[in-house]
Amino acid sequence: ASGVLGQLNFTSNQYGTTSSTLNSPSGVAVDPTTGKLFVVDRYNNRILRWSSTAKMTNGSSAEVVFGQPDFSTTLSGLSASKFNDPLRVFVDSSGSLWVSDYLNNRVLRFDYASSRSNGSSADAVLGQPNFTTNTSGTTANKMNGPVGIYVSGAGRLWVTDRLNHRVLRFDNASLKTNGSNADIVLGQPDFTTGTSGLSATKMNRPMGVYADAMDHLWV
Repeated sequence: ASGVLGQLNFTSNQYGTTSSTLNSPSGVAVDPTTGKLFVVDRYNNRILRWSSTAKMTNGSSAEVVFGQPDFSTTLSGLSASKFNDPLRVFVDSSGSLWVSDYLNNRVLRFDYASSRSNGSSADAVLGQPNFTTNTSGTTANKMNGPVGIYVSGAGRLWVTDRLNHRVLRFDNASLKTNGSNADIVLGQPDFTTGTSGLSATKMNRPMGVYADAMDHLWV
């Protein structure tokens, strides 16, 4: 490796709750508009942001934290500014940060994420009607353990809805309001079926998702 973040060097591995330590990181993304780095610090229920310069320096401190009011708090929660077991992040071409908030059964969107301050609130939520509910469900506007997220160049948001054994597609995702319906489901024949299976049209707890330049989806 050329560098390390979350530890001072390549031979230490202690977890922590500071601006320069992590506890089970599970997702990374780079803002294409600024070069800033976002890391999901899963068991600290937060996302850390490094500046484009600091991200290249071993053991450097993050500049901002999302999901917590400061760098020493780790409590999970249910609000527009809290997470409960975040897993993946993606930054789209407009600089919006998307977060899969696994145990809150939702995906959050933070606009202009590279310029936000500590503890900022999300601008929109999908998978729930508002920022204070987190019940799972099997409908076009609910989720059950979302994990993988990806926004294509066409502005489509893809979400692996893991425990519903499906992938959801939200067209023009940046324009969606809280609790909007998904436009398409893959892995199930409709939005109300959630059974796993082994065939060309079924899935069993999908995790990662990626859409390539040819608009091919990989799950």
